[in-house]
Order: sequence, then structure tokens, then C-alpha cells
Amino acid sequence: MKCYTLMVLGTLLLIIPVSAAVKPYVKLETNEGDIVIELYENDAPNTVANFLNYVNSGFYDGLIYHRVIENFMIQAGAYDAFLYDADFSGSFDPFDEAFYHVPNDPIELETDADLENVRGTVAMARTTDPDSATSQFFINHKDNPHLDPNGTNDGYAVFGEVTEDSLDVVDTIAEVDIWDNANVKLYFEALPIESQRVTIGRAGVVLPEFGDDSADLSDVSYIMARPGDMRVFHGQDGLEDCSYRVVYSQETLLGVPCLKIEQASAQDCNQPDSILYVARSIENDLWTDDLWVFKEVQDANTLFEAEELNQITPFSEYPLILTRLASDNFDDDTIINREIDDTIVTSEIIRLDVSIDELDDPNDDLVQVKRTFGPTDVNPDWSYYHESVGLVLDLWDGSLEEDQIDYAGDGWVLGEVEEMDDVFVKVRADKDRDNPMDKFDVRGDHELTKDDFDKGDLYLRVTPWQITIDTSGLESGGFIDEDTFEYNSPPEDVSDISIKIDLSKGTFEAFGKDVDLTGMDEPVRVDLVVGNYHAAAEAELKGQNNIPILLLRGEKNVLRKKTYRHINKSVGNDSVKVKGEIATFGYPLDLTTMDITVTWGDTSPDSYTLSGGEMKKANNKQKYTNIVTAGGLKQAVFDMEKGTFDIYIKESGLSTEIPKILTIQIDEITELKDVKNEVVTTITETLFDEELTVRFF
Repeated sequence: MKCYTLMVLGTLLLIIPVSAAVKPYVKLETNEGDIVIELYENDAPNTVANFLNYVNSGFYDGLIYHRVIENFMIQAGAYDAFLYDADFSGSFDPFDEAFYHVPNDPIELETDADLENVRGTVAMARTTDPDSATSQFFINHKDNPHLDPNGTNDGYAVFGEVTEDSLDVVDTIAEVDIWDNANVKLYFEALPIESQRVTIGRAGVVLPEFGDDSADLSDVSYIMARPGDMRVFHGQDGLEDCSYRVVYSQETLLGVPCLKIEQASAQDCNQPDSILYVARSIENDLWTDDLWVFKEVQDANTLFEAEELNQITPFSEYPLILTRLASDNFDDDTIINREIDDTIVTSEIIRLDVSIDELDDPNDDLVQVKRTFGPTDVNPDWSYYHESVGLVLDLWDGSLEEDQIDYAGDGWVLGEVEEMDDVFVKVRADKDRDNPMDKFDVRGDHELTKDDFDKGDLYLRVTPWQITIDTSGLESGGFIDEDTFEYNSPPEDVSDISIKIDLSKGTFEAFGKDVDLTGMDEPVRVDLVVGNYHAAAEAELKGQNNIPILLLRGEKNVLRKKTYRHINKSVGNDSVKVKGEIATFGYPLDLTTMDITVTWGDTSPDSYTLSGGEMKKANNKQKYTNIVTAGGLKQAVFDMEKGTFDIYIKESGLSTEIPKILTIQIDEITELKDVKNEVVTTITETLFDEELTVRFF
């Protein structure tokens, strides 16, 4: 007899890179292994869309295979395991929502003579009505030609195929024992017996594969910038009054960390805002050439965005003029048309001195491009120079250095960044992190002149917060005298911002109230950009040892010591009490279901583990407490909302070790049980593991 139990795996599914030209895949996780299904998106688009809708909504998660017939097929998509609690001898209702999952509206039958019900193919189940398929599907265990459409039979819609590596899992499921009970068979032809039920633990779209290190984009070889860095380009020859900036940051789209590259327009420049979100794959711990585009925004209009993970587009195939310039040869007057939201977008190369892939040095290139929304005879609403998108060359081959860019003729030059001295920042975190209203105070020096204010907007960033101000269109503020510029945000703004720049003293100060500083980390990056002037600094915190812990909650794992007390009564009888601050990347964590291990000591540490259930939650808040009367770990209190912890270890034998290391580890434990063999397999995922040094007073 075989036994199957639900296996829950933590995160969704990273397997195979897919593009618009590759069929999407879905993976069904079962306790006997994974079934990967290749979907026939081109041949059965409506059926595939219906199936993916159920997959992406989580409809199939936790459902069982309720009809299993060896040498025929296995069927799922309607019932969960509570079906086995039903009373089949009574007035049984097969559509009782206690175990039946109500589907969406049925779809029309979609069959293709070339798609046959052969071994391993996947098709939609239905009633005698051809247009009655909803959520139920089956996998053919052998060739079933009688299910194909013919002159007298409408057939069953095939929409996918199990991959070769998954067929052994289908075979295993098809061999389970069937419930031989007359009452059951009135409603279910072939329901597996309860001890052998097969459950879909999770169903999900197979994603492009991004390595474990994809979240760390700080040292990627293909880009000469780190998250938080900025570049400012200045115009030349007729564009002297223009400048624009490129800001690099990091965001997570569809669960994948991406590098966000933002081109921000400056005053009087025909240069629209442009944002590109990309990430690069890793294979064998090395970056590959696979660059993936998740989203593109131009002029505040989203031109492309992957709404599902299988829609992510390879950079090499992305229909963007920048990519085409960076990958192909073009002649002057080359025109590229593409359709965006039913509108034809035309990009025309009006001057091309040298094709990009013939260049040894991209600084020699000079390209001007016009772009129109509509027919080619419509005047373009904007144009740009290829030099202004040097960041794409950066992404492509990493060849640009700040001191290399010095274009002749019309174009852009990367401005030199001045380093500000004596810059400090003071911040205060709001206790309410759901709708934070934080505060900051930043002061520093500069070398601005009044002419800089005539060449563009003012940009101030106190990472991660930033603001752009049009200095020419202020209704209130501006220069209140010859040397003093002031800005105060309008009353209707959510945030209260005040900026003062003194040209005679060479100083500036800025105050912000009701701003969101979530994710601020040390060192704090400060940028001041006015026209062609760009200054930056890594600022010190004034009167503060660290960034407030609440700003790091949900952003990273951090452990800090605030107070420490050690008592030594005799050899082998000492105690320690440590209070401090804690922030977890995966906030909130339910500590009542997790194992917490506290370790004190260096070479021969004492270790104490609180198993899931030993921590008690207080008043529906993120505060967890464990207090015991005996020695050892006498007290452990974690207030995750405030970001604090209180550890008390009594009668420990570590008095000869100085200093001591205190480590707190939080583990999520999943137990997998094989009832037949009485075997329990434990899977441990460490969510938090940080240490700090504590010393004797």
C-alpha cells in the first residue's frame, strides 16, 4: 500500500527561461514528484488561457486527483481532501462546497485535428455538452484515440503535454488503489482510497530561471553603477541649457529583483522620462548573456509590462529602438514600426555615423532618432540622441567609464560629480509602518551658482526619498533675494518639504515631514542636482548610532544590541541579559509556528531552542513571549512591531569566554510524513540568522 501526503514547498517555481516564442510551462507539485506541462498556447489559446487563469489564482492548490484509471487517464481540478470526510451512505451531494471547489463559467470547446489524446497529453474534462469544460483536466495515461474529434464525436480539447521527465510521476499516480465501495462508486468511478490519495500541493507557471544571487545587483559586471547611484548628463552644442539624470535603484517585480534604470528629464529638454526594469540570469554562479526586460515606461506611459512571469521578455528580442540599435546594423533613414496598444509607433534613425556593432569605442558614435505615435508623416513628439542612452550601452557591454564620455558635436557629456563635505542627516521613523510618516533633516555644503538654476530643475535625494522641483514655475518660493533660494511644498501635498539654499554661504538645508523612508540604510546617500551641477555624499547620521530599526523592517535581517548585563556568581554559574533591536526581511513572521534558537558563546557555546508553539502571541500583535522558571533560556521576548528583543539566559557555564557571541536564528520547519513507513522528513528553511558581540562590563 502506498501513502501520499501533501508536500508544501516554500516559493514559486524557478526552472526554465521562456520568451514570447517559447510555449509556457506549468508545474504541478505532488508528493510523488513534479509534473511539468508544456502548454500549446498557439494551438489552443483559449483553453490555455482558461487553464492559466485557474493556475495563477491558486485554484488548483490543495486539490486531489479524484478519478484515477490505470491505462486510461488521471483527472483532477474539482475536489480537495475533505471529500474523504463525507458520508457517502447518506444524502451525498457531490457539489457540497465543503469539499467541492466551484469553478468559473464554462468555455467553448477548442479542438484541433493535429492535437491528439495520446499518452502524456493534457486535455479538459467536460460533460456530454461539448461547451461545458471549466476547471477539471485529465492526463492521458495511454493513447486514447476515441477521445479525439471525428465525424460523430466532438472530442476532448487537448491543450498541453507532460514533459518526458514527468511521465514516471503520472505512471506512479495511475497505479494507486481505487476505493471499492458501492456508495462511493455511485458518484465517483475511480476515487483513490484515502490512504493513497494524491494531492496537488501547488500549481504554478514555470518561470525564467534567475539564480540565487539575482537579488544582489551591487557588483554586476554588465553595468557601471550600483543601486542608489546616479549619473547626470549635460548637453553640448545647442543643448548647453539641458541636462538629465539616470538613477539606478532596485525593485522587485513579479517576485524577481530587478535593476530599475530611470532617465529623468530636465527643464527645457526634449527628453522624456524613461524607466526600464531588467534582471540578468545566473548559471553556475556566473552571469549569463540572458538579460530580461520586465517593464518599460516612457513619458509616464507604460509601454510594456509583464503581468505574469512567463511574459517576461528577453532583452535581445524586446522591440525597443534602443535594443535594435545595440544589436543590429542600420543605415540612415531606417524606420522601425511597432504596434503599442493599437497605435503604430514609428522610430526613424535620421543620422547614423557608425553602426554600433562596428565600434571599438562607443564614444565615437553619434545617432539621432525621431519617434512618432502614428503615421510616419506626423511630426515627432520627441527626439533624442543616442549618446543620451549610454546606460543601454552600459547594460550591453559595460564599456562606459565616466571620464571617457566626451562627445563632439550635438550630444551629451557625463557631468562630473562634486563631493560634498560636512553633510549630515537626522531621521525619525514613524511607529506606524503601514502608512509611515517619517521625518528627516539634512544639511550640507555646495558650490552652486545662480546660473545653475537657469539650466534645469532641482533634484534632491535622501535615499530612498527624492524630489524634483521645476525652479522656473514655482508659485511660491524661488529666490527670495540675490543669494537665497527657498522652496516650500504646497499645502495640498501629503508630505511637508522645506528646502533652503544659501549661495553666499555655500550651504543648504532640507526638512521633510510625513515622508516614507522605508528601506533607508547606512550610509545614507545624498544627491543635489541643479542644472549642470551635481554633488553627492555619503552622509553621517547626526546624534544617532544607527538608522532607526523600523525603517529596516521587512527590508533586511538586522540584529543590534542596546543594553547588556552579565552576572558571574561562580565558575559554571553565570547569567546574561541582552536587550536590543531586531528587523526581519520577511516581516511579519508568525513566531508561534517557528523554531527559535538562541546561542551564547564562542568556541563551546550554550544553545537553546524554542520549538514551534512555545512562543506565545500577545493580543493579536506581533509580540511573542516565552518565560520559564528554570535555568537556561529563562526569557525570550520579541516585539516585531517595535523591532525589539529581550533575552535572559540564567545559570550558564561560559564565564571563561570573553567576548561572547549571541546568535538568534529563526527557522521555518515543515514535516513530511510517510504513514506507511512511519517516516517523518523534516525540511528546515532558515529565515533569520544574525549574531552580535556582547562583552563583560
